[in-house]
Amino acid sequence: MLGYWNYTVLLTYLSVLLACLGIGLCLVDVNHATDFAALCLLTCGLFDMFDGKVARTKKDRTEMEKDFGIQIDSLSDLVAFGILPAVIGYRLLDGLWNKWYSIFFIIILLMYVLFGLVRLGYFNALENKRTQTENTVLKYYTGLPITMASLMIPCVYCLNFVFDIEYFRFIYLAALGIIGILFVLKIKLPKAGKKLIPIFTIIGLVLCITIIVLYFLSK
Repeated sequence: MLGYWNYTVLLTYLSVLLACLGIGLCLVDVNHATDFAALCLLTCGLFDMFDGKVARTKKDRTEMEKDFGIQIDSLSDLVAFGILPAVIGYRLLDGLWNKWYSIFFIIILLMYVLFGLVRLGYFNALENKRTQTENTVLKYYTGLPITMASLMIPCVYCLNFVFDIEYFRFIYLAALGIIGILFVLKIKLPKAGKKLIPIFTIIGLVLCITIIVLYFLSK
C-alpha cells in the first residue's frame, strides 16, 4: 500500500478530509452549508498548527517519511486553505449568476486559488534551496502564509451574521481578493514563534464557538 499510515500524518489526513467535507457541503446545496464549511476551515487550521509537532514526536522517522509528510502537508494546505475558501465564496454567489458583474467575482475566486498555489510552490522551493545552502532557522516569511486564511477568513465570515447576505457576499469576496494578493505580495512577515501558537489556538476556538453561537441565534 502506497504512502504512510501511521500517527505522524493523521492530522494532515484528517485536515484534507474535513476540507473535502466542507467543499462537498457547499456543492450539494446543504442548508447553512457555508456555516459548516467555515467551521471545517477553522478546524483544518487547528490541525495544521499541530501536525508538525505530532510528526516530530516520532524520532525514528526516515528521510522518506519526512519528505512525504512535507509534500502531503502542502497538498492538504492547498485544499483546505486555497480551494475550500473559494468554494465558500462560490456558494455565496447563489442568485448572482444572471448579473453581468458576476464574472469579476469568478475571477477573484480563481485568482485566490492560483495565488495560494503559487505561494505554496514558491515557499517549498525557497525552503529546499535554503536548507541546502544554509543551516539557519527561518525567521521571516515572504508573503502571507496560506495557513493564515484559516483565521482571517472565519473572522470575516462572522460578519455574515451581522450583514444581510446581499452585502456580506461583497465583503467576503473583497476580503478573499485582498488575502489572495497578500499571498504573493513580496513582503516580509516575521515567523510566528512557539509562544504565539497558544494564542492562535485560543483565537481559533473562540471563532469556532462564536460561529456556532451565532448560527443558533440566527435560526
